[in-house]
Amino acid sequence: MNSLIKLVINYQNTKDDIFFEKILEKLKNLIYYNIKKIPISYQEEIYQELLLGLYNVLITFKINYNIKINQQEIENQNITNKYLLAFIEKYKDDLLRVNNKDLFINEFILFCNENQFINYINKRFKSIRISFYQKQEKEKAIYEKYLEIIKLSSNNTYNIKYLDDEEKAFLKLFVDKERILTQKEVGDILGISQQAISRKLKKIKEKYKKGKV
Repeated sequence: MNSLIKLVINYQNTKDDIFFEKILEKLKNLIYYNIKKIPISYQEEIYQELLLGLYNVLITFKINYNIKINQQEIENQNITNKYLLAFIEKYKDDLLRVNNKDLFINEFILFCNENQFINYINKRFKSIRISFYQKQEKEKAIYEKYLEIIKLSSNNTYNIKYLDDEEKAFLKLFVDKERILTQKEVGDILGISQQAISRKLKKIKEKYKKGKV
């Protein structure tokens, strides 16, 4: 019973990667679901983001051992607690073999924690996926602008990661809200000639092309 939350507790107590891998196996369908929501070109990166998100949840999730159970409800067979009803329904065959009241209560507490953990990780994965996709789309829009500036076709795939911060900052100077600035206009901003701007752009173009995938 409650095997997932027991793995979570074991991982929190030991930080053993074996438990992390077992948790990962338990959550593989949820992870796969979120990955498939993202375009295929981003899927390898989102997988790594989800793994990091899982790790952060595992080290911050707090087990609540103070969940109360109304023993009288059970004795009178008049159960109104929806979590208790769900617990009994899910594990009724196992519970038939449990005669120990303390064990029953402990498993119910773990059941509640497991449900809280699943809800939490579900929301966390969704948040990571949405934030990641929005970031990628924003970077894609900037990337398209950069390609326009250095006269490369967007039909090809080039890697912006090959550019350093100085080169990216230089290209950003061309990006106006309404249009792409000319080489002369950027030259006027920097106080250098249009020819110097052209040489800088040529170097960046070659570096972009070297990063072609």
